[in-house]
Amino acid sequence: MDSKFRLILCVPPADAERLGQREGLLAPPAYRIGPGPSLQRIQAVPDLRGGILTVTDNGAALTGNPQYLCCQVQREAAARRVMGVWLDLQRRPLQEAKRCLAALDGAAAQAGLELWVPEWCAEAAPHGNVLISSALSGGSLKARLEDAVTAYGLPRVTLAVEPMAEDFTLPAADGQGRPLAQEELQTLLRNRRPNVFYSGELCAHYFTFLQQGMPHFILFDNAGSVREKLALARQLSLRFAVVPWEYAP
Repeated sequence: MDSKFRLILCVPPADAERLGQREGLLAPPAYRIGPGPSLQRIQAVPDLRGGILTVTDNGAALTGNPQYLCCQVQREAAARRVMGVWLDLQRRPLQEAKRCLAALDGAAAQAGLELWVPEWCAEAAPHGNVLISSALSGGSLKARLEDAVTAYGLPRVTLAVEPMAEDFTLPAADGQGRPLAQEELQTLLRNRRPNVFYSGELCAHYFTFLQQGMPHFILFDNAGSVREKLALARQLSLRFAVVPWEYAP
């Protein structure tokens, strides 16, 4: 693996101590944004030295004076000796979150911390790394990442690997499928024994079947397709990719 390319592992806090930082940059979701806004600890925090402070919002309001939140984040990041902060935020009108995001972006830059934000936040956090989801039902993942590089600049683009398993009843004009639990996917594979194909454009596996005269298109990831997504990120010279810890190569 390119020494300049780093994996960010989404890992449950309880498993973080066992994994350590050897496998990648650990990012256990142990914090959330609370009223104020303020920083709240929601899980026991493992040793995060060199890892990432992951902050969720659970739909909390991002209005109000963000300076207290910024001070808390800076203080906690220094105490935990992390290298960055990941804001795992639910999508909302940008105007509602713009002030808070801009303040956190500035605070992270001032403290010399990497910052990761969802793509919808990119405009409000100009210093932040922009997370680009791998979960596509059409087009090309490579083209999607290249477009992001053009829009945000290469250093800011991070691939967010989101393994998918979806059932599309064709024609799926809106591009939306029904999420499948892993148990349901494995049952389909076992009972129908389909011919499984690989899409190099999507970096995902797929198969089709008929049910009550309706064609179904199943698109899914496994360890192999996740490895291909990560190989693409390295090929494009991205600095980081986020991946669930159980899929880490």
